Amino acid sequence: MTGPLLEAKGLTKTYGALRANEDIDIALTEGQIHGVIGPNGAGKTTLIGLLAGDIAPDRGK
Repeated sequence: MTGPLLEAKGLTKTYGALRANEDIDIALTEGQIHGVIGPNGAGKTTLIGLLAGDIAPDRGK
């Protein structure tokens, strides 16, 4: 078995005092379906932007 298609460790993004995402670890593997759910303002769009490389994280890789 190969490694994950996409992996992130410790992703953190803040906007001033607001922590949109903090210390996110995720590994997406082939053949699985993944979803991101949560209420408005939970940081879902920021997470997708971080994973896509559209938003630079404050910490993590």
